[in-house]
Amino acid sequence: MSFLEEDYTIPKSTGQYARLEDGDNKFIVLGSVVLGWQYWNTEKKCIRMENQPKQTPTDIGEDREGKQGKVRHFWAFPVFNLITDEVQILEVTQKRLMGALQDLSRDKDWGDPVLTYQITIKKSGKGTDTTFQTLPVPFKGKIEDIKQKYEESDVEMDNYFQVKENNGEVKDSDLPNPYDDTQDIADSIKK
Repeated sequence: MSFLEEDYTIPKSTGQYARLEDGDNKFIVLGSVVLGWQYWNTEKKCIRMENQPKQTPTDIGEDREGKQGKVRHFWAFPVFNLITDEVQILEVTQKRLMGALQDLSRDKDWGDPVLTYQITIKKSGKGTDTTFQTLPVPFKGKIEDIKQKYEESDVEMDNYFQVKENNGEVKDSDLPNPYDDTQDIADSIKK
């Protein structure tokens, strides 16, 4: 008898947000995109807004180089992460990745990705040298099983902008801060 089985691996801590890791990231898109704007404030909390602010927020934080951060457009949508076998939210701020996903959704052969085919996003590089390759892949599993897992999950995109303040901002710190590689992802989007 041994202390641990040879094929044991420590499970990764995940959360409701999918993080694009180096290598292949495999997803089934589960629903429509929520569009918004976000920035990281001086307290390293993510501020999400439905509309683009007319001026730079006074509490905007700094990036890794110590320069003033930016308000970024984002897409958020529910996915089934085929790597972690979980329903999660994928939030995208990279314009090239948005463009690739938009092209796929408008492609006459692939079309709308919601519960129809797998999307593999290959990530490589670090920082400003990070690249993404987006590939459509026919899905060989049972879409009905994935759809059921989504229905049973706590992910609810209708409440993405949850607690609105008078100015329409939502103050959450549940996303991985792009300026802090050590920040964990918290679960905050609940039904």
